[in-house]
Amino acid sequence: MPAVPSEIPRSEYPRPQFTQSDWLSLNGWWEFEQDPRDEGRDQGWHHDRPLAQRILVPYPVESVLGGIGDRIASDVVWYRRAVAVPPRFSGRLRLHFDAVDWAADVWWNGQYLGHHEGGHTPFHVEVPVHALALLGTEASEHELALRAVDHRERAQPRGKQHWEPDSETIFYTRTTGIWQSVWLEPLPDTFIDAVRCTRTLSNGSVRWQLNLGGPILPHLAVEVSVWDPDGERYATLAIPVDGRELDATLTVDGADVRPWSPETPNLYSVRYRLCADGTVMDEV
Repeated sequence: MPAVPSEIPRSEYPRPQFTQSDWLSLNGWWEFEQDPRDEGRDQGWHHDRPLAQRILVPYPVESVLGGIGDRIASDVVWYRRAVAVPPRFSGRLRLHFDAVDWAADVWWNGQYLGHHEGGHTPFHVEVPVHALALLGTEASEHELALRAVDHRERAQPRGKQHWEPDSETIFYTRTTGIWQSVWLEPLPDTFIDAVRCTRTLSNGSVRWQLNLGGPILPHLAVEVSVWDPDGERYATLAIPVDGRELDATLTVDGADVRPWSPETPNLYSVRYRLCADGTVMDEV
């Protein structure tokens, strides 16, 4: 039987193409309990109630490496852990779950934060400032709880997971609960929420579509800086902010573009800065 790891490595930010400078991994040992009669929600398992077992997140319930290894787990399972929020995390907090199979409900200090359905898609919830204050200061430990529901019905979207306990033919062993990274990050009041980049090699153009979160303040602009594969600054584009959705195109001499290929794996680095009157508010 494989040995259970002592912990999960926490060194790498989960989104390498959208890296933030500060974040907190919540992978590791969580409290865990199965809820075969689905009574936990009515009995208040989401707040101030220790759970009976431990599981190593992000290994799923069926994985031996997670410390549970139960292939006939109940449809409803619960997770709980303490979160020590660093004092430098002030204001807006975003809690990320990269995948929970299949449906998830999330509580913070007993306050309900949200629901998500879809076992293969990431989601996030916002932690309100007043929820941070429920246990005292931001440096104190806070309580995070999650209820996961994964029915064994064939009609539920499941990819190639088997509805039976064991793998068979094209179906692999089913996955229940948290099975990808969980992490917490602070966000400024106004921030870069998402970026889409579309390249057209024939004319050397790059189109950026950005979404901003938070209040749209006066005199905001997004600066896009590009570095070539040699680490030299290649181009810079300033995009004035006139709403939450931004759209701009940068065109350079197509002859200067060095595309990626297996033989020449050229990579261009891009940095996005959200500025207000020259002051950097967010950077990715």
